[in-house]
Amino acid sequence: MAFISIKDPQNSQNQHVINVDNVVSIKREVNQQTQDRDEHVVVIAHTCSVATTFTYPDEASAKRAYSDMIKYLGVVS
Repeated sequence: MAFISIKDPQNSQNQHVINVDNVVSIKREVNQQTQDRDEHVVVIAHTCSVATTFTYPDEASAKRAYSDMIKYLGVVS
C-alpha cells in the first residue's frame, strides 16, 4: 500500500491522506456556487463510492493541483 498526503487548499494545516491503490479517478470541475463566483475543485474518487474534494481559489490553482495529482497518483478519469 502506498499513501500520499495532500494539503487542504482552504486550510493548510489540514492534510488528507490518500491510499494510492484505491484511487479510481481524478477530475477537475467548475461548480457554479453563485452567479458572480465559480468554485474550482479537484475530485479524487476512491473505491466504495468515496471521494475527496479539494476546493481552490481560482482556475490556475486547480489546474496546477490537478496536474500534480495526476503525476503523483497516475490516474485520470
